[in-house]
Amino acid sequence: MTNFDFSPYKGLYLKTAREYIVKIKQNVQILSKEPENMKAANVVYISSHSLGSQSTLTNFKNMESVCALIEHIFLKIKEGKLKISKDLLKALTNSITGLTNCVDSIDKVDKETDLSDIKTQLNKL
Repeated sequence: MTNFDFSPYKGLYLKTAREYIVKIKQNVQILSKEPENMKAANVVYISSHSLGSQSTLTNFKNMESVCALIEHIFLKIKEGKLKISKDLLKALTNSITGLTNCVDSIDKVDKETDLSDIKTQLNKL
């Protein structure tokens, strides 16, 4: 990674990160009622990919790794290799909370929160 200063883009990052998290949350709620809804699964897949990519560019590694795990899980769902389950929904709800808290921390103190517990929970799926 270069020494490029991303601080001028912090506001844009925070705005779009929150928008992606809202999309993920809304579509996880849909999936909790309609586990076969592939449109909702695709929105989670795309939103997690997009948030992960912009987190990579801004060097927010914890956000990047959690989003990559969510993206991978939803790729498996799209391929029919994994089904929506109560355990998955619980892990996703915890992930959404963790991502939200992390974005809030980046906003307030320019530092990510520790998301290792969430990564461990997602890796078990």
